[in-house]
Amino acid sequence: MKNIFIDLDDVLNTFVPTYLKLLGCGDVDYKDIDPEWGYDIVGIANHLHPTPVWNSSDIWEFATQEFWATIPESKEAGQLLVDCIDEVGRDNVYILTKPVGYPDSAGPPCVAGKVQWINEFGMGRNYVLTAHKHLCAHDSLLIDDNEDNINSFIRAGGSGFLVPKPWNSAWRFR
Repeated sequence: MKNIFIDLDDVLNTFVPTYLKLLGCGDVDYKDIDPEWGYDIVGIANHLHPTPVWNSSDIWEFATQEFWATIPESKEAGQLLVDCIDEVGRDNVYILTKPVGYPDSAGPPCVAGKVQWINEFGMGRNYVLTAHKHLCAHDSLLIDDNEDNINSFIRAGGSGFLVPKPWNSAWRFR
């Protein structure tokens, strides 16, 4: 294996619980999310909010640059990074993340905030921003919570590790 790519949202950070709290759903943990809801932030928010009010057109208005830059690290982020660096060396570990939350799903608040988060996490220029993660697959490993990303990565010639989250099939093995 030449490179390891680690997803940012809900692997290195706690995006979903943090955003749900911002939307007024209270303190949410992954265990509070029903696997039947899938990965639908609008649906999850409406299930957990005291008075369901969200739709897909207004859900992202609160995702400012500061929000993206200050999402707390996941409890496994530090050790995961250390283990990956030990395996392939620092120069071969990258954060691979998809810009989201803007009309074209690549808005300035998300991109700028994610880059700031990555820099503060200590990964400097070792990141790739793309919705097409499979393009990085050659002789590489992807660590991600999105089953479709993992499957596409494997089909493109890479390897994958699915991080257990309520919206994927690995959740039952957590």
